[in-house]
Amino acid sequence: MSSFKSFDMIFAMKSSLIIFVSAFLLSSCVSYSEPRMTTKEVMETWIGHNESTLISSWGIPTRTYESGNQKFLEYTYGGTSYTTRTNANLRNNPYTCNQYYCPPPTATTYQNQYWCTYTITVENSIIRSAKWQGNNCPR
Repeated sequence: MSSFKSFDMIFAMKSSLIIFVSAFLLSSCVSYSEPRMTTKEVMETWIGHNESTLISSWGIPTRTYESGNQKFLEYTYGGTSYTTRTNANLRNNPYTCNQYYCPPPTATTYQNQYWCTYTITVENSIIRSAKWQGNNCPR
């Protein structure tokens, strides 16, 4: 009887050790990542920098224009995606598609435009402000 107690005790200790080591190994796999900067924070980091530094980092602007002693650099990004929807959910539903009526199969394709425009204000080759607008600008 005594040997069973010692066996149970050894088994319990090994089980506890295995659980502890497994938990330690799993927790070591968890990584921490820095929170992403918002668009506002990113744009604020450019204020005070030289215009040429921005151009070497972002590339040639989509458009530039001047007004008085200010220059405006405009970067526009965007594109188009397509989404197709069918009425398969209606045709597979016994309440909308039955022995009396079933809607004919249809497919509708939607065109989705997405874009973001960044406008950088430059005075004397130094970035003074930045703004952005669009439906696809990062938050």
